[in-house]
Amino acid sequence: MSQRDIDIGERAPGGDRAVGKDTARDPFDANRDLLELFEPGSSERGKQSFRPLFPDLVDRVVDDLYGFAYRRGGLELETRQLLTLAVLGTMGHCDVQLKFHLRAALNLGIAVEAIREVFVQVAVLAGNVRAINACALLQEVLAAHAPRGPAGDGPAIHNDRETTT
Repeated sequence: MSQRDIDIGERAPGGDRAVGKDTARDPFDANRDLLELFEPGSSERGKQSFRPLFPDLVDRVVDDLYGFAYRRGGLELETRQLLTLAVLGTMGHCDVQLKFHLRAALNLGIAVEAIREVFVQVAVLAGNVRAINACALLQEVLAAHAPRGPAGDGPAIHNDRETTT
């Protein structure tokens, strides 16, 4: 999936917001294409689980992230996703968000090796503890996301260096 496969939309002068964007629309519905691409069912789950607690904040975050940042030109969608992983890994204490974006990266077809390399950069620039925590979350996501091995005894993880079941 590439940037050209999603609706980028027209930008206001300075590239800030889409021209003529209807702010009265439901941000989950308006950004369903991206949310479902990242993780099927996430649009409805977000509406039902996070929005009831603080609807104005959740709508703003969804609109800013998926209606604005992810729809900008200049970077491929996969590159934006890797940057998101780097930022969340660097910040730490973002387990829910990092797990969602790790699943999204895998659903976008980003290689596990590329994700690992992002966390190498996190280790060097933000510290080993942040990178190890991010890698632990990656391991959890892979265990739940990866197809089961031939004997059904664990995830089959494939990369350039090794294959384990």
